[in-house]
Amino acid sequence: MIRHWWLWQSACTAQQPTVIPSIELLAAALIRNGLSQTDNFEKALRPFQPQDCLGKPTTPPENIQIGHFTVSTGQHGIKQRIKFSIPWLVENKPPRLPYFVKDKADKPIVTIFPAQPYAEIPPTASLEVLKNSIVVIGGSYGEGRDIHLTPLGEMPGALIIINAIHTLLEYGEIKPLSAGIKILTYLGLIVLMSLVLARFGYGLGSIILGLFVLLVLMPFSILLFNYGIWLDFMLPLSVVMQLLPL
Repeated sequence: MIRHWWLWQSACTAQQPTVIPSIELLAAALIRNGLSQTDNFEKALRPFQPQDCLGKPTTPPENIQIGHFTVSTGQHGIKQRIKFSIPWLVENKPPRLPYFVKDKADKPIVTIFPAQPYAEIPPTASLEVLKNSIVVIGGSYGEGRDIHLTPLGEMPGALIIINAIHTLLEYGEIKPLSAGIKILTYLGLIVLMSLVLARFGYGLGSIILGLFVLLVLMPFSILLFNYGIWLDFMLPLSVVMQLLPL
């Protein structure tokens, strides 16, 4: 299941080490800075080049800064996770094109057009509808083998890229809680859960904790996630459950 997307990829061109930015990094940086910042890409990404074409890696800096756009280089964990907020088909049926994907406010955020009219020479479809938009070209037919499993179900690769771009532009990085707040949150949850189990016992206490997780922690974590903040409450819960037999 696809949950993350690389921001850059090391490569070798004409026997020289180089680095290729991802589409979402390229699109987000250009939109935040304007086309005038195109020349800054090579300078900003130079520290991420491998030392040689044998693939000997370098230690990248903590952040990529391109003009006014900054994103961290953490390749694992939650930071580069895609927030899948743009779904594919509600029903697994070919859509009537153009097909509009709407947000929670019922506002179209993605429009899907048939590609064939734009592939003609000259194009038989108007290019005006693409003006001032991010245009991603891709296929949704099964024979193209570009359908991937995501938290929202199967999705064409082009829409995964759109979700990655949307994540960087609308939410930035998915950030974990700061170390201090995380420690205080974990300690508070461990103490609270321990008191509940000590007061009500394993049977009733487990029911109360289950309701607390479902009715309080999960909605609160979803709320924070909508603001690009990740709250992992499973660790303190696991600690309490492991210590319970003691």
